[in-house]
Amino acid sequence: VELMVVHVEGHEVPVELSLSRVDEGQGVYFMGVLRDIRSRKHAEALLAEEAQRNRRFTEALLQIGRHAAQDFEPFKKDLARTTAEALGVDAVTFCRMTDAGMVCRDRYEPNPNLHSSVTLQPPQEMVAYLSALRHEDSVVAPDVKTHPATSVIYEQLLAPNGVVSMLDAPMRAFGDTIGLVIETQCNYFASLSFPQ
Repeated sequence: VELMVVHVEGHEVPVELSLSRVDEGQGVYFMGVLRDIRSRKHAEALLAEEAQRNRRFTEALLQIGRHAAQDFEPFKKDLARTTAEALGVDAVTFCRMTDAGMVCRDRYEPNPNLHSSVTLQPPQEMVAYLSALRHEDSVVAPDVKTHPATSVIYEQLLAPNGVVSMLDAPMRAFGDTIGLVIETQCNYFASLSFPQ
């Protein structure tokens, strides 16, 4: 049996109670054992959260599959929102690469539930980074300041926007890189901007 008990310090603790019946010659006794299950409950909560995130991510992938042969525009906002929720990131940006720079088709920020789009002229360091992504797989940078691929754009672009980690995934069509999905995690909430 699981129940909550009050710890000697005053806070509640989840416990598991196991009862056993002991038959002795002079009577019947019951023995109870309480076991602290905080760590198990914490692990269960993490698993449930991960399962929910995986369900959302699967929904996003199914949505991509349903719309892969159609125009990207009608469903990009839902996909950006679903991706941000599934990955638990501060922002998801869909960009189209062009010779002149990149066009951010949609940037979704869950807090305050904001969609925006803008044409960007990235700094030279970013152009080199984007060019490298045309030939690479995804860039996973848990620490953008020290990651080899993102450290070159850290001071000028990532640090001013509060970006601490990111995942950049190229979007390809028929073997050509046509765009980029950028997922970012920030240490504070900032709007994406490029220096003038």
